[in-house]
Amino acid sequence: MAITQTGSVLVLDSDSTPAVSNAASGTIAITVPGDCTLVVIGVSGYSSTANLLSTNGSFDIGGNASVGVGGAASTSFWQSAEHYILNPATGAQNLDWQWGGGAGTAVTAASLKVTVSFWKGVDTGSPTRDSDGAQAGGATATTPTLTALSGDLIIATGATQDNEQGELTFAWSGASEVSGGVHQGEADISLATASPSGNQTVGFTATGADESSVSAWVFKAAGGATITPDMWLPRAEPLHRPKAQMVASGMTPPNQVNLAA
Repeated sequence: MAITQTGSVLVLDSDSTPAVSNAASGTIAITVPGDCTLVVIGVSGYSSTANLLSTNGSFDIGGNASVGVGGAASTSFWQSAEHYILNPATGAQNLDWQWGGGAGTAVTAASLKVTVSFWKGVDTGSPTRDSDGAQAGGATATTPTLTALSGDLIIATGATQDNEQGELTFAWSGASEVSGGVHQGEADISLATASPSGNQTVGFTATGADESSVSAWVFKAAGGATITPDMWLPRAEPLHRPKAQMVASGMTPPNQVNLAA
């Protein structure tokens, strides 16, 4: 079974309806499609606290909390994050967010963009194969090599900061844009996917961006391929011993005959 999108992508910020802001925590009302088994949430923003948007931030639907990864480890560049929620409650639901633990921490930059997308066909028992993120000064960001197999789906979030605060075009490499190029203030965001045949990177160039970041998960399809030891271990060749040969008394065995004589 292939992983496919269901429903429409929500692109949110403090001006959208519903609205997501840089406040320490909040909640919005969304509708989760009935056949959805995976929600992916992308974030573009900046915090002076490392990983506040990614591993130290969280989203929640009906008490089901997200797992996050991202290019948010450095506070020297703009940051991205990508979260997923497995087997969400469907229909009319509240999507809650909290940046950081405890009571939460407000995100430093006022400009913040979030995408919410819905998917089906994922392996709900073991949904992910790999994840990673990267940050950079300038218009280009590329992930490290992601471990992937044919049948997987890479879902990536691109994030940029632009002091000119203009609309940017994301030219993806190794992936295709699903939704994006919608900015608020200095923040812009793009959602992309890739159907890998093996290990690969994904990245983008958004000409005009001052800083860039990318985050990605590799999701496994239900009933998809799995990595086995044979895929990475050298195959041992069997040892062949010479067969025993029976010869008559007084005769020289064939393998001892001097052919040069």
